[in-house]
Amino acid sequence: MQPFSCYFQVDPEMESNQTSVLDNTTTTSNVSGVEAELPPDMKFNSAHVISIVGYGTLFLVSSVANITVLRILVNRYRKTKSRVNLLLIHLAIADLIVTFLMMPLEIGWAATVMWLAGINVKP
Repeated sequence: MQPFSCYFQVDPEMESNQTSVLDNTTTTSNVSGVEAELPPDMKFNSAHVISIVGYGTLFLVSSVANITVLRILVNRYRKTKSRVNLLLIHLAIADLIVTFLMMPLEIGWAATVMWLAGINVKP
């Protein structure tokens, strides 16, 4: 049995993307002159606004709540050293890492709705 392999190569001369910020339309055209409209989920729309507002709200609530919990647990751990308190401190730190790394990236992805790094950079 041969191993599965998938190769995807885009020729920059064969395909060009044109984006208009003012009218929120994106078309893809190739050499033959055929233009195809992108699907709605690949354009900035109201779902992206809802996602940005939702992640922004969760970011604020999560950061304030987890920092508060972390401060309380650190003060409690200084008084009485307990394995449970140490576990909860690590859990609060893990939540803060997710809050400060993942949520801003999701907000940025929802705001841009497109890959800005070019075709030579692989995700």
